[in-house]
Amino acid sequence: MKRYLLTFLLLIALTAAKADIVLYVAPDGDNNNAGTLEKPLKSIEFALQKAKELKRTQADEAIKIFLRAGEYPFTRTARIDKALSGTPNKPTLIAAYQNEKVVFTGAIKLQGSDFSPVRDSKVRGYLHKDAASKILTAKIDPSLGTIDNDLFPHGFGYSPEELSTASSMLFIDNQAFELGRWPNAGEPIVKIGEVLDKGSIARYGKVDNPWGAKFKFHDAIKNWKQKDNIWIYGYFAYGYSDDNVRIKEIDHKNKLITTDHPHIYGFHASADTSDWGLKHSHKIRGFHFYNILEEVDQPGEYYLDRQANQLYIHPSAPINAQSDIRLTQFAEPFLMVEGANYINIQHIDFKYARGLGIYLGYVSHINIQNCRFENLGGRAISLGDTYPSKQKIETENQNFNSYVKVENCYINNMGSGGIYINGGDSRALVSGNNLVQNCEISNFNLFNKTYAPAIRVTGVGHTVRHCYIHSAPHMAIAFQGNQLLFEYNKIANVCQNASDMGAIYTGRNQAEQQNTIRYNYFENVYKDEENRVCAVYLDDGTVGHQVYGNIFNRCGNPTDKGSFGAVHVNGGYNNYFSNNIFINCKQALGNSPWTNEKWKTDLMATDLQNKLTQRVDIRSEAYQDAYPDLHSILDTSITPMRYNYTDNNIAFLCGNFAAGNFINSNMIFLKDSEKADPFVDYKNKNFNLKDSIRIKEVLPNFKTIPWDRIGLVE
Repeated sequence: MKRYLLTFLLLIALTAAKADIVLYVAPDGDNNNAGTLEKPLKSIEFALQKAKELKRTQADEAIKIFLRAGEYPFTRTARIDKALSGTPNKPTLIAAYQNEKVVFTGAIKLQGSDFSPVRDSKVRGYLHKDAASKILTAKIDPSLGTIDNDLFPHGFGYSPEELSTASSMLFIDNQAFELGRWPNAGEPIVKIGEVLDKGSIARYGKVDNPWGAKFKFHDAIKNWKQKDNIWIYGYFAYGYSDDNVRIKEIDHKNKLITTDHPHIYGFHASADTSDWGLKHSHKIRGFHFYNILEEVDQPGEYYLDRQANQLYIHPSAPINAQSDIRLTQFAEPFLMVEGANYINIQHIDFKYARGLGIYLGYVSHINIQNCRFENLGGRAISLGDTYPSKQKIETENQNFNSYVKVENCYINNMGSGGIYINGGDSRALVSGNNLVQNCEISNFNLFNKTYAPAIRVTGVGHTVRHCYIHSAPHMAIAFQGNQLLFEYNKIANVCQNASDMGAIYTGRNQAEQQNTIRYNYFENVYKDEENRVCAVYLDDGTVGHQVYGNIFNRCGNPTDKGSFGAVHVNGGYNNYFSNNIFINCKQALGNSPWTNEKWKTDLMATDLQNKLTQRVDIRSEAYQDAYPDLHSILDTSITPMRYNYTDNNIAFLCGNFAAGNFINSNMIFLKDSEKADPFVDYKNKNFNLKDSIRIKEVLPNFKTIPWDRIGLVE
């Protein structure tokens, strides 16, 4: 009996030794604790380090780190490296305990009691007379640390893809406040008059000693008492290229403005229509001033005096003990996952910081699920090397990422886009199999307003599905790569302040092919009569893509040349558009064909030669197997037939079907009448098709679009 008892106890001991590594963390914990549920640790950073130490002696066991409810202020990035990797059967888990509300934060939190009316007579002299009694001020305690180093130039001319850390931003009760500006939002912008000096132009090469512009203005500009650190934001040339630049001097007598910084294309008068791009962006060409204390005259505006550590706000609602007031401070990612595999991150909120939520590099089998990302200066998630940070350690193969899944996440009020996905091997055409699924992404351009999309995808073999993307001045999805799939997404109210832009955008690389856009719904991708916008934009010679089974409602603007449709192709060919439905579009399909000379010039340019023969090699066996005809594109003596193809499309209440080099077949054009309405419930946007004899007769091969599956799913 004693022998059996000893054996039983030994088995229990062995089983206990094989238990998972489980650590608990709580805001009121202590890093000297054991990390149990009853005695939790205090910081995620310490828990990761402790898990790594335990893993040395329990190499085969899973790591599980559970976070109790509350806020976790960050002053340093928490790192997850190879040593914390899990396995297929035992992935490492970092999650909220029983789905409690866990928030990672990186901001100074102010109390309602910190604020009071402005009493300093000198400062009151700077306030807008109509708002002086409504503005509140608070002192920022210097002991809380540095906020930022000041404002800086950023925008199209300053590589928004590289995502420099944003300046500090203010959020009150989850509302993003705006620096005091003139004219106010919704009012006419300031137009650029005669340009005396365009400033240095760096679009096609580096300028060693850049200089700002000098231009006139037409209407009166306020003569503010504040003379320094006034900035302007706007479009200074084309409708896709914005910038933020500082003012050097305003000469009111001669109505002349001089800037400290240049714009990448140089400054152009708002009335300049000397080329097609300038002509179709002149309505939005202009700017507003910002960072002016005297212009904090509207609810939701603020000013931060960094020298005096003083904050001034024009509140949108009464400030009291319940007000949640945050000034973003932390500049690095909350989490950096490098070289790790099999990690699950679940049910965590990432809020209030100047940088990213999560950075990942050279990873595989990472699941980020049911997380919220709000009020960040950068993206929510960056998978790859677009984050220029000294924090990176494992720099090799940062872009080779595979089987990363971002699922059921909510992303809102972001400074510079939502998610960046990069992975696979473009040279060998090996898929990364990364996935973004069932995420809502909105208001993602608080800091960088152009070229910072909700989702940017590069590489090979990734999927974006069942996402809802909305409310943005510029693009929703940008992609560059091969064998990418975009399906079942709803995209609405984007490209609201742009020209020559599309909700889904790609271009400038013929090696990138076999990408599919199917079963998506686009709504209200439209600005005004002169801004060229569309729902799907295949730009600058795009070749070999498929746009299938989508529904476009009130999308696109053909402008005076009639080229822009709900879908637009600039120069490209061998793109297929089939089984789509166009509703209330001025034009369904548009195209701007290139001449042979234009093709030769572009193909011989250094940029395309590098993309086609250096970055990847289209003459390689991998590319010749995948795209047998592609290698001949380098032989400019060959002139291929450059057509795009449409088949089995329906247009309802549209002005025109197609313009450009399309070969059209099997389409039905339904005019404005109740009898022509092909939908189950058009007024309530149920775009399932009725059982229509006419559609069956004209388009017998039209396949049912799964309308009820588009968008977010429960």
